[in-house]
Amino acid sequence: MGHVRLTTSLDPPYERLDAEWATLIAIREMLGVALKGRSSPTYEQALEFGKALSPSLFDSESTIIGSKEREITKEYRQRAEAESSLQSKPIEPLEIVDREITDFKAMLNTPGDRDLIGKRLDRLSNVRQLLQPKEYSENQLILRDLFKADRHLPTGSVDVDRDTYREFQLDADRGLRIRLLHPDKPEHTTGADLIYENYWDKRRLVRIAFVQYKIWDGSTLYSSRAGNLEAQMQKLKAVLCDDGYCKRPDGTKKRYRLPYCSAFLLCYCFG
Repeated sequence: MGHVRLTTSLDPPYERLDAEWATLIAIREMLGVALKGRSSPTYEQALEFGKALSPSLFDSESTIIGSKEREITKEYRQRAEAESSLQSKPIEPLEIVDREITDFKAMLNTPGDRDLIGKRLDRLSNVRQLLQPKEYSENQLILRDLFKADRHLPTGSVDVDRDTYREFQLDADRGLRIRLLHPDKPEHTTGADLIYENYWDKRRLVRIAFVQYKIWDGSTLYSSRAGNLEAQMQKLKAVLCDDGYCKRPDGTKKRYRLPYCSAFLLCYCFG
């Protein structure tokens, strides 16, 4: 694979943004070819691959696309806050970007050499994508929680990735495994998207949690909107509750802080 020329910290942020976007698009197209059309990789998935492939480009303090606080988007958010204060009404960052895009489109259509204006317009389009509110599918949420969530694990924890699970060695005798079932046959059988497995060798103890993901409107989760929700809940009940996995252990005196249940419905709300 060829080498990517990296810009230095002295380069204008727009030039770095152009380089990152070009590389990210190339990685996304490469992943699409590798998947042979079975699915279309998202920009989030391409970015995760890019962080592993070129950490200096996508996973450093200088990165724009891969950082938590991107310099370009931070600029537009600060401008929106300032304009909101000056005009005594709320102004969104996207309003400022869209206003500039409209202005530059008008200038681009005037006679003469406008190549630099065209480049600036492309940069503004990239910035607009960064500022767009993200809408996640259930599949993206599951993959994000599996691979990207910050779990605040003990110092020295070992992280191991496999095709269908992610495993953390917490200490000498304790481990956490997160197993991916979605969207394959095991999900259809159990009704769960992920399984959390907590192992404690010293006490010969295993705790499990089967989790089904759904997106809702923040008010009510209707089975008619959630598609096969009722069927999945029935499968979880049959596999876990009816087989005794949720039964309180005999002779237990101390109450557990959660109900003795191994099946959970996790609802995400956007808006």
